[in-house]
Amino acid sequence: MKKNLLIVLTASLLLHLAGPTVNANRRGTQDEPKYVPDEIIVKFRDGISEEQIKQINQRHRASISYKSPVAAFRRIKLPADKTALQMCELYKSEPVVEYAQLNYYVYANLVPNDPLYSYQWNFSNSSSGINIEPVWDITAGDPNVIVAVVDTGIAYEDYNAPSHWHIDTYRAYGGGHSWWCGQNNPDWATPPGYGNGWRDYLQHSFDLTGAAGTVTLSYQYRHDLEVTAGVAYDKAYTEVSTDGGASWTILKTYTGKSLVKGKVGWKAEILDLTGYKGSNILVRFRVYSDEIYSDEDGYFNSDGAFFVDEIKLKDASGVLFYDNVESGPGEWETTRYGLAPDLTNTLFTTGYDFINDDEHANDDNRHGTHVAGTIAQSTNNALGVAGIAFNCRLMPVKVLDSSGTGTSASLAEGISYAANNNAKVINMSLGFPPGVTAEDIPAVTAAVQQAYQKGCILVGSSGNDGGNVVSLPAAYPEVIAVGATNSAAARSSYSQYGPELEIVAPGGDSVDRNGDGYIDGILQQTFGSTPKDWGYWFFTGTSMAAPHVSGIAALLVSTGVTDPNEVREALHNTAKDLGATGWDQEYGWGLVDAYAALNYFHIPADFDYDGSVDFDDLRTLSTSWLEDNPAVDIAPEDGDGIVNFCDFAKFAEGWNQ
Repeated sequence: MKKNLLIVLTASLLLHLAGPTVNANRRGTQDEPKYVPDEIIVKFRDGISEEQIKQINQRHRASISYKSPVAAFRRIKLPADKTALQMCELYKSEPVVEYAQLNYYVYANLVPNDPLYSYQWNFSNSSSGINIEPVWDITAGDPNVIVAVVDTGIAYEDYNAPSHWHIDTYRAYGGGHSWWCGQNNPDWATPPGYGNGWRDYLQHSFDLTGAAGTVTLSYQYRHDLEVTAGVAYDKAYTEVSTDGGASWTILKTYTGKSLVKGKVGWKAEILDLTGYKGSNILVRFRVYSDEIYSDEDGYFNSDGAFFVDEIKLKDASGVLFYDNVESGPGEWETTRYGLAPDLTNTLFTTGYDFINDDEHANDDNRHGTHVAGTIAQSTNNALGVAGIAFNCRLMPVKVLDSSGTGTSASLAEGISYAANNNAKVINMSLGFPPGVTAEDIPAVTAAVQQAYQKGCILVGSSGNDGGNVVSLPAAYPEVIAVGATNSAAARSSYSQYGPELEIVAPGGDSVDRNGDGYIDGILQQTFGSTPKDWGYWFFTGTSMAAPHVSGIAALLVSTGVTDPNEVREALHNTAKDLGATGWDQEYGWGLVDAYAALNYFHIPADFDYDGSVDFDDLRTLSTSWLEDNPAVDIAPEDGDGIVNFCDFAKFAEGWNQ
């Protein structure tokens, strides 16, 4: 077979010698020239006179365009009828020439133009980073490789959220209606309260460009917002924005019980908006509640109830706007989900929401969106930050609610859904409480085992309690357990460790070691107070570490390394050793190294890193014949400066591997 291949190689070479020349498949430089076409670099031997150099140049009809004061070489301008390759050979034949070479261009590895990329220390090739930049010159991933983000969902679409704002009469006042933020279930025997961790808003736009005199916003309100041991876990806000919702100013904050004569009742509010005259503004009412600390006493003051009614906007001319709520919602906008702007170019496939039982796995917590960004944030789009495998496809799988809480049932379903719908990598930046064992959660155990048997690469975060026990699901033998390191390449103090830990990745901490004014956390885009309040946030945790490994695993799969055991082997054997020599309980095999992992199984003749040596690689090799192309000069191991039959012979060894 090798003899036949050499015949094919020779025939291919003859066919391509007269064809166009292309570079090796180096992303970002495919069409860029390799060397200066009309000059070469020549170093004459020590002791030769300037007169001798002049005579040589005249003989070859060339001239000196530059003499280096530090490197002792000269740039030689060529005659119009000679190529740089030809002139190199002519000067090499001169006994007084030490070397003659093409003046190769040098190109930077891809450095994304995302303006906040410089804050992503975790992506660097420093001792604390994952060394991703040189990988992007090989691959940014394959759209056919799906990474499931099993989490709180992802901000991946513009979609009207199931609103918790209603026009309702429930315990409001006799015969009237009010806006009510809370769950609306008429079958409940006792008054329902607000939910856990919801970020809901009710907003309206107002044109104050022609407003005159004093401008006021007035309304009635009543609420019961949980305060426990002096800590306000539930709050309501009235806010204003002058930039279409990009930023907000809090006008009023509410918490506790709105008491009127010792009872929960209506109170009046008047806010001065005179300072916003001449502008178009948005006004919104927003509520946040944490049900974990709810009193849930079965009365009106069930956790998080908030009502607003009789909303008026007035100026010196009279009433500009009036909503008595009786006539319906009008132009009010209730909570909506949005596509994160820095995920606009990211590829998605259909996911599922196992909290609300529908196909809209939108994030109402913000955790999952941040995790997804590390894996595949839109990159090199002149916006925000970068992601690792930004050409791969994400699958949003929601198994955690708005408070970041799920169940073993939702997790088991999420894992099974991802495995059954072609996800190759499953990221689980979540964990069970200490003490939960695999025997306690057989549904999750079975789902993990079945996904692994299907060939899925499962990645889990080790946990944030700082103890020496790795939490499930990361502790399963089928899952790659990932701990967190900080910007000093040391274990983050919160990162759980133990015998199940396999590898570590950047998770950051709250220290600013580089003095840039920000904590050394992991920076990605997500939302703040509502699912459309976008910003860039430094998060810390093993939840932030795991997606680094998932992204690199997706890149490995993109280059043809699809066996979960081989992915594991590549990650383990190329990690930067930290702590005790070899594997240890605090760092596993060490800090993940993206570039080393991508090259662990790489065959030198696989020029396009697609996992096989085939005719595409043959085309690259043959079109580089007799050139000094380091990417294709594979024989001997470090190259000999020219692509020749030695390289074709080495190529034949890798054929169809």
